[in-house]
Parts: sequence; C-alpha cells; structure tokens
Amino acid sequence: MLIDWIKSIIIFVIFASFVRYLLPDGAYLKYIQNTIGLVMILVVINPLMELFDLSESLQSYYFDEMSSDGAYAEDDMYLTELMEELVEEYISGSYGEEADVTVSLNDGDVSSVDIAFPDGGTPDIDMADLIEDISAAFDIDADVIHIV
Repeated sequence: MLIDWIKSIIIFVIFASFVRYLLPDGAYLKYIQNTIGLVMILVVINPLMELFDLSESLQSYYFDEMSSDGAYAEDDMYLTELMEELVEEYISGSYGEEADVTVSLNDGDVSSVDIAFPDGGTPDIDMADLIEDISAAFDIDADVIHIV
C-alpha cells in the first residue's frame, strides 16, 4: 500500500510538471498551480482515508445529509421527465405510435411506467411485445410497466 501511495504521488508530480511546462506563463498560471495543489492534497489524503476507512463513511454522511435536505428531489424530477421522453420517443420510433408515458421513481429506482395511448384506444400492436421491448431497452422490470 505504501509503495502504491508513493507511486501515485510520483506519477502525479510528473504529470503536474508536464502540464506546467506545456502551458505558457501567464495570467492562468496561479490558477493552474492552485488546482494542482488541491489535487495533490487529494492524492496524498486518499490513501489515508482508505486506511482509516473514512471514504465510505464520508460518502454515506454526505448522501444522508443531501437526502434529508431534499436536494435530490430535483434530480428525481429531472430523471422522471427524461425517462418519460425517452420511452415516448422509443415507442414512436419503434412502433410508429404516439403515447403518453408517466414514470414514477422510488429511491431512484423505477417503480412504475404507465403508458397511455391517445383517445384511450390501443393501437394494433402486441402489448406484451411492447412491454418486453421497453423492459429490455431501458432495463426496467416488466412487472412495473402498465398499459392504461
């Protein structure tokens, strides 16, 4: 572990020196040196965090704090809208039919996909094949896909 740590420091120092020699001296030099210094701190601290098993506890602490603040609610809304658009485009492109798709997420996982066709009708396609295709294309459990 110590040898790997030393190797990573040496490789980073060589890389940082290479970057500094490639870039011209100028107004951005202080920003580049600052960035290199911050990354060097991470390179040095990372093995210590692994040694004391702090990386996982810090990640779980950060995730718990963000979840309790509701910071991921916007991400869930964005992912829901994106998934709905992608499934609608997939149905339109693969089957030539327009559909309204509603996706529900539960803890970041898809809990239901409701597919409704305009005017309440169902097109002349095999719904079992549609559900199977969507399940395979988007890696969603077929049990949560419903035609309404």
